[in-house]
Amino acid sequence: MAVKNYAKLVLLLFISFGLLSAKPQDRKVRRLYTYSKINVSSGAHKQALKSLNKLLLLNPAYDSAFNLRASVKISLNDYYGAVADYQQALKVNPRFALAYFNLGTLYLQYGHYNLAMENLDRALALKPDFNDALNNKAILLTTTHHYREAITAYDTLIARQPKINRYYLNRSFPKRKTGHLEDALHDLEKAIDLYPYDYSAHYNRGEILMELGRHRSAIAAFEFARRLQPKAFYGNMNLGRAYQVAGQSSKAVSIFNQAIRKNQNNGEAYYLRGSERIKQQKLRLAYSDLRVAQMLGFSAASEKLAELQKQVASLR
Repeated sequence: MAVKNYAKLVLLLFISFGLLSAKPQDRKVRRLYTYSKINVSSGAHKQALKSLNKLLLLNPAYDSAFNLRASVKISLNDYYGAVADYQQALKVNPRFALAYFNLGTLYLQYGHYNLAMENLDRALALKPDFNDALNNKAILLTTTHHYREAITAYDTLIARQPKINRYYLNRSFPKRKTGHLEDALHDLEKAIDLYPYDYSAHYNRGEILMELGRHRSAIAAFEFARRLQPKAFYGNMNLGRAYQVAGQSSKAVSIFNQAIRKNQNNGEAYYLRGSERIKQQKLRLAYSDLRVAQMLGFSAASEKLAELQKQVASLR
């Protein structure tokens, strides 16, 4: 028993020594970093920023602290401050793959595509299996119309992680852009199989089904998407368009009404409802809708309005 107690005592001494042997300044730095991460996770970004500012005065070579402070500055809408912090993290540690990834992603979000590609490529050069970096590079390739390269990147990601639904969802976009609608549809259906509650997958599936002329299936896809996000404006508007194309005029107008209640500043919604009301011979209501669409700057409304005025004149 005495031997066991002695062993415990020695273990405690070693643990205590490990904690106490650090310099007081080092302990304060670690404590500030821990507090900062807790504040970030709880949404207390200003408090996190204060802690990180103190930390970096004590240790201006702490690469992870610059990386964390950059993410805090993004949350506080300080784009230039975030860029400067990521760059400083990389100055301290030129092999910091995560900082290259974060900086590249920030550039991507703000439309600086060349800088985004440069930094994402550096992250991948340091860490070739960095799947998030490859995914964001594929998004960038899609955004810049390099569709085949994007598809190749997603093929690699899916080969590595075949159960990640967003890879199939994301790959559907460049496939759709290159005219491979059935392949894009297959990817969206796979994404839905992996995660049935993905609004974007159902919504985009509805759009492709519309392009393929499968209007009833498109309606079903848009209806499911609307159940997932009832307040989504474009989900409602495209559902109305699907009913419109399918010849269900009353249902289309009803859905357009709901879309307009969600966003009264979208000229296209008024234009679509006005066009449908012309079919229903509700010409005064149609005229009102088209006038609003015109005032909101929807260019096609002027031509439609002129056609309606001719139609009304011919009835007199």
